[in-house]
Amino acid sequence: MKRFEVKVCGVATPDGLDACIQEGVEWVGLNFVPQSVRYVDPARAKELLAVARGKIRLVGVFQNASLEQIRAVLATVRLDAVQLHGDETPEDCMRMPLPVWKVFSVFSGWDPTVLHKYKGLAVRLFDTRHSGQSGGTGRVFDWSLLPSNPPRPWFLAGGLTPENLNAAVSTTYPDGVDLNSGVESAPGVKDPVKLHRAMTILARWREGASNGLSKTPSIASVPFEGEEWSAWTASDDRSQIDENAIAALAEAHPRLILDFRKCEDCASRLGQFMRLQMQAKSKGQRIKFRFSEATISALMRVSMLTALDIIE
Repeated sequence: MKRFEVKVCGVATPDGLDACIQEGVEWVGLNFVPQSVRYVDPARAKELLAVARGKIRLVGVFQNASLEQIRAVLATVRLDAVQLHGDETPEDCMRMPLPVWKVFSVFSGWDPTVLHKYKGLAVRLFDTRHSGQSGGTGRVFDWSLLPSNPPRPWFLAGGLTPENLNAAVSTTYPDGVDLNSGVESAPGVKDPVKLHRAMTILARWREGASNGLSKTPSIASVPFEGEEWSAWTASDDRSQIDENAIAALAEAHPRLILDFRKCEDCASRLGQFMRLQMQAKSKGQRIKFRFSEATISALMRVSMLTALDIIE
């Protein structure tokens, strides 16, 4: 997976599916869990497949279903992957006839080492734990409970809405997100307006992923001058700086320290840094920079050290 991707789960109507296609969503989830309010039977799913064919990829959502039950659905509906949302073991996943998205419920006290028992997964999906429901609860889990360096690719789910998407992505740096109830007007009924808002917010991250922004360490909270600031550290391989994605960081974290000390030639990008700083100030945000000694020396030589808000 080379770019940030979006999955919309629990699609149950042709209109909802068409909205996802129009917005450029990569994946939609069809829910085959009978007790779910977003359940679609195979016959209904086949109708949706006719709309989706060649335009978007389909993930079938199952929970503790037998291999025979899953194969029975596949005999009617041609899926691109299966999402296992129950207590499926690593062995269960290995037996699946399609790529597997495995859901891991995140809660206080969960054991993230279980991730390493599951080999060959297409995607790891972290969601909110809620007894008896296979996702779509509208509840956000504590993102600080995520492992510091989970195997990739992984998607973030759980109560994501247009209101919290920016903060969610800039805090956790997933490879993609799974939207559900946060873009609905009713269970299974996707709201085109909410979906458009979400995709507009995510556009910056989708563009920035090609530059590796989603692969960098997550935001850290640091004290500075008696206040709590958010700090983001750039990698040492910054062939270009994604201004859109960094602007999204600043929106989610209005007191932001950008640490470019690993970047040895950042003085050549002074214009970009000045634009970012001016844009942030115009929106009431505060950005400060950290640079390597080489970059600071280069800025001093051209008398531009005071052009940016730099901290030691």
